[in-house]
Amino acid sequence: YIWVPGSFEISLMARQAALSGRYDAVICLGSVIRGQTPHFDYVSAEVAKGIAAAGFQTGVPVIFGILTVDTMQQALERAGIKSNKGWEYAMNAIEMANLIRSFRGQESILGYEESEQGTLSQQTLPFSTNWTIASESDPDS
Repeated sequence: YIWVPGSFEISLMARQAALSGRYDAVICLGSVIRGQTPHFDYVSAEVAKGIAAAGFQTGVPVIFGILTVDTMQQALERAGIKSNKGWEYAMNAIEMANLIRSFRGQESILGYEESEQGTLSQQTLPFSTNWTIASESDPDS
């Protein structure tokens, strides 16, 4: 877990984590909450571009888990009250890491088994993947 002072700083730390060579994927978590000025639009766009660039530049999957919302209530609902975006981002990170590893001829970091009903169930990870980059909510007002 790495805390940064604001959403705009996330992409730099994501790139540094990816360049360290210690991680198969990086998950960026945070929220940008719309305020009274156009600042929200600028910050949201630049954070998205920076996170995408971190992945492109390093070849390590960098997952965009930044909630862009109008209110704190929306952020809370999307983060876990009504849905669990964090879980979705973690699954995306694992899937992307596995795809990259397969291109490199490496073993997957997580296996899946298909049930008789055709659904996938995950198997246990052989190591801890508790790594995220996070920021507190970043209201733009």
